[in-house]
Parts: sequence; structure tokens; C-alpha cells
Amino acid sequence: MNNKGFTLVEILAVIILLSIIIIIIAPNISNSSDKTKKKLLENKIYEIEKVAISYGQDNRDSFNNKCTINGQSYDCFEINVSDLTNNSYMNADDEEGNVINPYNDEQLNDCKIQIYKKYGKIYAVWKTKSGNVCWYE
Repeated sequence: MNNKGFTLVEILAVIILLSIIIIIIAPNISNSSDKTKKKLLENKIYEIEKVAISYGQDNRDSFNNKCTINGQSYDCFEINVSDLTNNSYMNADDEEGNVINPYNDEQLNDCKIQIYKKYGKIYAVWKTKSGNVCWYE
């Protein structure tokens, strides 16, 4: 009997074990990727809102409208994300001047942000949420 190499049974056992490991790990990897993309988008939205606050502080004469946020009426105005890149408040993600949604790779330039004054302080809120490229659903 030749003792060199592995038997067919040993090779099949290793293949079966590797298959089981892959079946267990694969869903966790894809789920982790989805969570990471959502977190990246949430961070990008947070960054955009902070930059929008700076934009609002520099454009205090633009609070010409009223908007309702959480049931309260405030002096406000609305901008698109592209207004922030066009006015050098933030950098675009690509050469065409687009801000990219890291969740679905769509551009965010047309997404709306409301900038409002509350007790003399300026806030920004992401206007468009679910159902479009501005969010991750």
C-alpha cells in the first residue's frame, strides 16, 4: 500500500468542511458590508448637515421662508447639496462635481437640506429621507 498523498475520503471531508465554513461566513460578510455602507452614508449626511450650518451662518440674510420642522415653524431656507460644492463649502467626490451616496453610488447633488434658525442658533436638517437616492432604502 502506498502511503503518499490523501485518500478520496479525506479530500471529500476537507471539501465538505470548507463548504460548511463558507456557508456560515458568507451571509455575515455581506451583511457587514451593507451595515458599513449605511454607516458611511450616515456619516456623509452628518458632514453635509454640518457644512450646511456653516453655509447658513454665512448667509443669514437668506432666511426668507417659513418651514415646519417637528411641528414647529421656523425661519428657514432650502438648498441642494450642489449649492455646498458650487460655493466651495465642501469638496465633490468626483471630477464632475458630484457628491456620491456611498450606499448606492448615486449622486446626492439634488438632495435637499433645510437650514433654519431656532432661538438664534442655526441648524440644518436633511429634508429627503426614504424612497430616493438621498437615503439607503
